[in-house]
Amino acid sequence: MEAKNELFETFKNMSYGENKEHTTDGAEWLQLLEISNQYHTVEELLKNQKTTTYKIDRHHIIEFVKEIKNKSNIITQIEILARGILSEDTKKSVNILIQYLNYYSNFIKTKDDNTTLKGTHVAVLDDKSPLWILGIVIAPSLAAKNRIILQTGLKFAVILKFILEIAKKVGIPEDFLVLMSSGDDIDIQSYFNNEHVSIITLCTDLLSEHYKCINNVYNKKILVLSSYKSCSIIFDDADLDSSVDSIISATWGNQGTLPWSIDTVIVQENIFKKVVDKLKQRLQKIKVDKGNDKNADISYPKVYLQDHIQKAKSLGIEVYQCHTTENTFQPTLIIGSKVSTNNVIEAPENTGALTLIPFRFIDEAINLANNSRQGLGISIWAEKIGLINEVARKLKVNNVWVNSHGLFSPEIPLTPYKDSGVGCFSSELGFLEYSDNVIKKISSSNEQSTFSNDEKIKNIVKSAKLAVNFWCKKSLLERRLIFKQLQGAIKLEHLEEAFDEGFNNVPQFGVYTIDGYNVASLKEPRGVIVIEFRKATYCQSFKILIAGLLEGNAIIILNEVPELGEVFEIFHKELPKGILSVFPYTLDAVNTCALDQRIDGYFSTERNMVFGSLPLVQSKLFGLTVDDWRDSFRKTILVKNVWTNIGESFQCNI
Repeated sequence: MEAKNELFETFKNMSYGENKEHTTDGAEWLQLLEISNQYHTVEELLKNQKTTTYKIDRHHIIEFVKEIKNKSNIITQIEILARGILSEDTKKSVNILIQYLNYYSNFIKTKDDNTTLKGTHVAVLDDKSPLWILGIVIAPSLAAKNRIILQTGLKFAVILKFILEIAKKVGIPEDFLVLMSSGDDIDIQSYFNNEHVSIITLCTDLLSEHYKCINNVYNKKILVLSSYKSCSIIFDDADLDSSVDSIISATWGNQGTLPWSIDTVIVQENIFKKVVDKLKQRLQKIKVDKGNDKNADISYPKVYLQDHIQKAKSLGIEVYQCHTTENTFQPTLIIGSKVSTNNVIEAPENTGALTLIPFRFIDEAINLANNSRQGLGISIWAEKIGLINEVARKLKVNNVWVNSHGLFSPEIPLTPYKDSGVGCFSSELGFLEYSDNVIKKISSSNEQSTFSNDEKIKNIVKSAKLAVNFWCKKSLLERRLIFKQLQGAIKLEHLEEAFDEGFNNVPQFGVYTIDGYNVASLKEPRGVIVIEFRKATYCQSFKILIAGLLEGNAIIILNEVPELGEVFEIFHKELPKGILSVFPYTLDAVNTCALDQRIDGYFSTERNMVFGSLPLVQSKLFGLTVDDWRDSFRKTILVKNVWTNIGESFQCNI
């Protein structure tokens, strides 16, 4: 017995030494690396814009995917050495990048001999951007045959340099993928000022100090994907062990840089202590170390949390840290309340701490979850299907993950709500974003740019916001019946045809099966939309008007065409009160709408000097319309995806 105890103590206390990742190949490549921009300034880069006749087809993308697979080990090594990211996280990113490239390769027309560049697309990525975001940004744009300029920070430029070397090796022309790296002093405004740039994707926070003085002078198409922190809701019938494991991964996995990384868990009151205890126990077993440690569970950059912790303690909030080593990041729990009480008013800090908040009633949980600028995704942990359906319907986010977190696929539309982004980043809708790259070369108005707010417009917006709540609850069939009455009352031939075309082009979404999950994609209206009817191009505006109304939006028209007054009067009489309002087009009216945060979208066929003078966080509402039904419907809807596990039982072999 004594020998047995001695053996047990020896086994318990024995050391295995270090278990480090192999990084030799990555280190050798880094030694030869030189990150130097071919062009010294943005102006010089864009001045050298040229049309290429090199061919890019599906074969190039397929070879690109194969080579990325072959070089995946070196990619993980470079990410370990350059940014300290765990190999497990990088491998997931590589797989997602490959999925997006494979999916969008099918959108390249192999019989299309016109392979010249269609437009210039600028993608702005910072050093915290995850590698897989390349799939969302470059895959649909390459398929649409745009020239892509990748404007990045110096750290992210390291791995991008390697990826671009692979692209060049498989025959993708250098003109299609250009890297422009810089430090904190990034000259973004030059891209907005250049006539050749048609689309700008910003994977960053528009509320940051750097973007407050940048204006979209020429109303270029901007797509935005911001990494605001997400949250999880845990109900008392949930599988707590699974939820706790997922929460830890969602909080500190991939260094907390994913757009759906979480910083808040909302827990039903009667299980709050149990969840807190499980998290504490689990964190005690977590190993935090550098990215090259194979045994590490978390590799997280050092974050100065002391001020945040002191503020929490001064408010009487419990703070828990299980690690005492000062040289590494410490996973931190803020228990019982938020330190920053209102994430709608202020942008949340990226502290790396996880806040746990109790709730008693369902409405309380939903309100806490919706009280955020984040609108990309929220996870629900529960078993009652009725409860899940109710909560999923009321959450204002693009993705609702049921008993899971952070799932997505290139087939599923990614349309962020609120301040999480603008535009669509997956599915066919994502391809349309990059293939619609028309640059409007219309001179801006010379009218004075001093404006006043119009109280009448504000009251109209208020009425529209209330009206859209019941209009969107009507079924598509009910709305179509009202439109049939409109069609009979309006005796304009081109409008009758537009109604019929609108009915036939309403996009349909359904239920997809992806990796063991049913994904129900549901359309929701954007909300209150403003549409300009200008003299020269008003016919084009009818498409987005009809699409917007059919999809359940409330519409405010700024009208510059007097002869349309009778037509809009018929619309106004046939539609429920507040759904359609008409106001004369003036710069004062445009300015009032542009500054009203209750407006969810603003569309015109022409450039707009008012929006061009505003900071990006406000001008992102503006969009140019094109003469295309798919584009019109895409711009008037948001998509909510509800991810539900299909279930798999070992007792059922069918």
